[in-house]
Amino acid sequence: MLKIVPFCYNNDPDELLANTYVIIDSDNSCLVVDPSKDNDNLKNYIIKNDLNLKAVLLTHGHYDHFSGAKRLINHFKCDLYVSVDDEYMLNDPEANCSMYISGSYSLDETYKNYPQNGVLSLLNEDIEVIPVPYHTLGSVALYLKSANTVLSGDFLFAGGLGRCDLPNNASRKLNDSLNRIFQLPEDTKVYPGHGPFTTIQREKNIY
Repeated sequence: MLKIVPFCYNNDPDELLANTYVIIDSDNSCLVVDPSKDNDNLKNYIIKNDLNLKAVLLTHGHYDHFSGAKRLINHFKCDLYVSVDDEYMLNDPEANCSMYISGSYSLDETYKNYPQNGVLSLLNEDIEVIPVPYHTLGSVALYLKSANTVLSGDFLFAGGLGRCDLPNNASRKLNDSLNRIFQLPEDTKVYPGHGPFTTIQREKNIY
């Protein structure tokens, strides 16, 4: 079964920092999802635990979800994945919102797009990539079936949805995206991009 290690920054003075997740398989290979903090914490954790970092995965293209990506990519020489509809945001400080947070920032590393079949086969268990356009057009959720967990990015939070007034939003696609993620089993744990964890059942009771 895949193991998920959260790096949550809810008590950080910079409230925009996103939750970051390390997904580890039984062979000690791992993925990092939304590395939001540009320091050595994640790098040191991976080295200390003798993990093989396969790739950095982005749930969407906002700066607060990839500001720590460059450090990991440069050190571990791993791949970067982003959806085709959000890829341009990495090099557009207005679209990735960095110009409103901490000055203009671009991530110019080479990247790959998620497979069109929605299955990411980088660990010894596949991860399902679920398109959930709303917060951004290219937002995705990552479903780990064996761990009964979905990483929802900034689409679905505990008791709320992500905002839809930023560049590249897709507000008209909300119902389709909700219907798609609510197809998951109701006891699925939801690990969001910000804030505390929840479940599909709790959020279905709201929406």
